This record gives sequence, structure tokens and C-alpha cells, in this order.
Amino acid sequence: EVFDTQSVSGDFPTRLITGVGDNGDGTLWLGSVDAEICHFDPAQKRCVDFYQKAPGMVEGPVTNLVLAAPDRPYYTTDGNGYSAFDGSQWRAFSVPGQEISGNRIKALALDEDKSLWVATDAGVQRLVGGKATVFDVENSGITPFAVRTLQAGAGGGMWVGGSQGAGFFDGKEWANFTGA
Repeated sequence: EVFDTQSVSGDFPTRLITGVGDNGDGTLWLGSVDAEICHFDPAQKRCVDFYQKAPGMVEGPVTNLVLAAPDRPYYTTDGNGYSAFDGSQWRAFSVPGQEISGNRIKALALDEDKSLWVATDAGVQRLVGGKATVFDVENSGITPFAVRTLQAGAGGGMWVGGSQGAGFFDGKEWANFTGA
């Protein structure tokens, strides 16, 4: 079944969907490139919640969306940082003076501990307790601009992938894999 502005009642993202998160209850969170965030119920064929330009929402273009828990989406942007929804309001995070280094966020993921990982031009970063640990060429072998995807791995690890291969962080050390 196709869902678009013609087949859905009410508000629905009007442009490219750049992030999807499974809410675990049959509903989805959708994020469009224009920072339109929709809590979509396929059974009702509508967004049960729709957010655009609400206080605490950073402007797009949105690069990704992930759920920290049901009804707790985060979305990242290409130049404006990221926003997180706590169930009732949005909160914006952007540099300078915030948790992450770099506003050009290309990927994000949550690990098994629910720590947020982001990939920016400044490096791959893990946010724990409001502080970011930055992994870059010098401490991980990862070239920051090359990373395009993050995926949680077994045992609390994190996979990174991009134009220069892949890497895996096991919680203590990095292993990097590149083509010959």
C-alpha cells in the first residue's frame, strides 16, 4: 500500500522521507527532508501527530531519524544540529555551546545502552550523560567525512560505514575493515 499526500488524511510529509522509526506499536515516525515529523498510523491512514517548525525543532535538511524509545524521536540535519522529542516538547541541539561537535550530521544510531551516536564532519561521536566522546582519525582510524552510516552491533558495539570501508567499536577498541 502506498501512503502519500493524496491517500492520507490530514497533514503528511510533502517531500523526500529521510528517516523512519518503528514505534513498536504498529505506528511509525517519519521525517522529511524539510523537517516535517509525522507520527504515522497506517491503520488510520493519517499522522496522529505532525510537527513542523515547532519550538525546539531545528531546520532541515533532515538527514536521519531514530527513536530513543517509543514516542521519543531524534532527527539530525545537514548543517543545523539535531532535535529530540521528549514526548511533549522538542529540544534543539546545535553547535556552538552544545553537546556535539559539528552541525553537519550525516548519520545517527542508538547503541544497546541507548547512547546516541552521531557522525559529523568532526568525527563519530558517542553521547553519554550529556558529554560527547569524539572518534576521529587519530584515536580510531576513522576518517570523519567518509562516514555515512551507523548501526548498533552485538555486545553494545557500533558499526560505522562509508566511502573508505567499515569499522567496529567493541566498547574499548576499533577494528577497521577496508577493501584491498
